[in-house]
Amino acid sequence: MTAEINTSNSWIEKNRTFLLLLLTVLLGGGLVNYWIPHQRLQSQKASWEIYTQAQQDVRAAETASDYTAILNAAQDDSRVFPWVVTLLANNAAGQGHSDALALLQGTLKTEQLIGIHIQEDGTSANLLQTVASVISSELEAKDITPEVDKQTNATVKITLTDDAERVYIISFSVYSTCPRATAALLGAAGQWAGGAAKAMGAQGVELSLPEGTNADSVPLERSFGAFHSAGALCLKPVPTSTTGEQDAGVLAILTQDSYTLDGRSTVLGMLKTGQEDLDALAALEPDPENPGQLLGNPKITEIVWS
Repeated sequence: MTAEINTSNSWIEKNRTFLLLLLTVLLGGGLVNYWIPHQRLQSQKASWEIYTQAQQDVRAAETASDYTAILNAAQDDSRVFPWVVTLLANNAAGQGHSDALALLQGTLKTEQLIGIHIQEDGTSANLLQTVASVISSELEAKDITPEVDKQTNATVKITLTDDAERVYIISFSVYSTCPRATAALLGAAGQWAGGAAKAMGAQGVELSLPEGTNADSVPLERSFGAFHSAGALCLKPVPTSTTGEQDAGVLAILTQDSYTLDGRSTVLGMLKTGQEDLDALAALEPDPENPGQLLGNPKITEIVWS
């Protein structure tokens, strides 16, 4: 027995360097696979909190000092700062707040805004130049929506048919920032036929799996820039969840900008084709005889991913 112990100790001594290297690799792998993604997730969460607070504060902003305070709260976060400047520029331009506009002109020289792009009336534009145009009243603020350059080659096409055989076909370009939600929806693609459509107030249209069909919940996936602008396809949070889990059995199509939802639900993609069909679907009145349904009873025919 003593000889066996001595042999083991001798092997450990001879291979000490290898064992230390192996331990370092294992610990390093744990750092890469857990700690770094965890830190990145916490950083993104902090950014969303800053932006959400800015959205709340801008509604109450009245003086140039209020604008300064909002800018100062966001200036150290390069992910958030460009969007806060855009948010304030839109608000100040809409109110004709000359003092706030003059203040914002001073922020346009910051390197944090260089290279950022947005959608200007449906066309990609440089954020720096666009905000300058808003401030100088050369461009209407309502024409500006954020741009997300994170689309994959994937497309999801949603087809609905009503009792009068009116067909609605709407397709979306899918973002690459929500792989878990996309995987869950792909897995349930064949289960949507017969699902209902209903109005989400003035915000858009909600689609759901047929009654009695179960759907998994998926974690909230949010990426800065994937905002809830008009035309966004997104999930809705599970009502009972305290961690932001999303209901993979409910899809929401927004027909107006709903930035108060930013960071609270997963944005899957943006409208690609079918604007007229979406407008027609959103214009339908609720069916008074069938609560939760739209007149004409449009149902999902199929959802196809390609």
